[in-house]
Amino acid sequence: MGSLLISAFVYLGVAVALLVFLGPMMRESGQTYLEDVFKDPGQAASVNRMLLVASALFTLALALLMVGIGTPDG
Repeated sequence: MGSLLISAFVYLGVAVALLVFLGPMMRESGQTYLEDVFKDPGQAASVNRMLLVASALFTLALALLMVGIGTPDG
C-alpha cells in the first residue's frame, strides 16, 4: 500500500507541475488569440481566465480520478 500511495503523490505532483509550467504559456497564447476573436480586451481577458481555470480543474479532477481518490474503493 505504501508504494501505491507514493506513486499517487508522484502522479499528482506531475499533474500540478504541468499546470504550473503550462498555465502561463496557455494564458499568453490564449490572450493573443482571444483578443482577435473578441474585440473587447476585457472580455477576452475574462474568457481567457475562465478557460484557464476550467482546464486546471479538469486536469486535477482527471488526475485524482486516475489515482483513485474520489472513487468508492479509494
